[in-house]
This record gives sequence, C-alpha cells and structure tokens, in this order.
Amino acid sequence: MISRLKNRITFQSKTAESDGAGGQVLTDVDYYTCWAEIFRENQNRTNIAGKDSISDNIVFRIRDAQSISISNDLTISYNGNIYLINSIIDEFDGHEYLRITCSNQYRDWE
Repeated sequence: MISRLKNRITFQSKTAESDGAGGQVLTDVDYYTCWAEIFRENQNRTNIAGKDSISDNIVFRIRDAQSISISNDLTISYNGNIYLINSIIDEFDGHEYLRITCSNQYRDWE
C-alpha cells in the first residue's frame, strides 16, 4: 500500500491575520504535508442561477498521523487546486490509513 502513496498533498487551516487597517482577514496556512494515494469518485456538472459548475469528487488516502488532528475544518492543497473535506474515514479500523473524500468546485466552466 505504501508504494501507492506517491502524491504530495498539504493540509491547510484558516488563520485570522491583521489587515493593517484594524481588521482581520482569513488566510490559508500550511498545517501538515504528507504523501497520498489519489483517485476520483465521480464528477457532477450543474447549472445554478445561470452559472455552470463542475463538482469534482476526489479521494485522498493517507497514512494515519495520530500526532495531528485532521478534520473538516481543514482544506487540502494538491496540484494547484484547493479541496474541501467532506468526510474522513478510518479505512481499516486499525488507525493505519485515512480515506478523505473531498470536492473541488470549478466555476464558469465552458
């Protein structure tokens, strides 16, 4: 299984930073980087309010890093795209691998 973990992904968290004018803005900060196996589940095309979009569902399988906490509050950065975490499953119930199902929204697709 380890030989399939050949794609580098980065988990990111949102952090509030000062905007210099007394306010705050949310920015993505790298939280954890690891190797992953990646495969697609499906792709859905929709048109909402005159805007075409494609919902690209993708699954990341990683080794369980018990020293960190992975939750739906994080996002995954891979290959220039940001993926929202939909679900996290302990695949083999032995805390060896996590199956993380994500979605990526592409807007204004033609």
